Amino acid sequence: MLVKEMKELNLCFMHPPNEGKRSAWGGRVMFESMGALKGASDLYCFDPLPTVPEARGLAIELKRVVGSNPAWGPQSQHDHLYDLSRLGWKAFVCRGKDAALEVLRLCGLRKAKPNPMVHQYIMEFTHGQSPLTEFPLQ
Repeated sequence: MLVKEMKELNLCFMHPPNEGKRSAWGGRVMFESMGALKGASDLYCFDPLPTVPEARGLAIELKRVVGSNPAWGPQSQHDHLYDLSRLGWKAFVCRGKDAALEVLRLCGLRKAKPNPMVHQYIMEFTHGQSPLTEFPLQ
């Protein structure tokens, strides 16, 4: 549903196929040697962000609202999101499609009514050296 919405919005984005279990050789070694990045986000959006024009892009890591362990993802994903933030990207973990759609709205990529009910399912990663500030999710 999220990808469908992003396509309807005519956004320039990608989803790297990083998920899934891999065998030692047939997957992990070969995949990593081809440039796969441990901790890569689920979605990268390359469009300018109207509400954050200084941002270089948007990265979203998707998690289930219930059932993800850990709920906000492993440290490798957090490290990647902090690295992206340091480089000027907006970087989020969103628990559920509705939270991700709200992030698109906050970034100015989607016109919709605010959905403050999902703000508890959004975590922004802001590197200490980044000039970007967190969205006020109140």
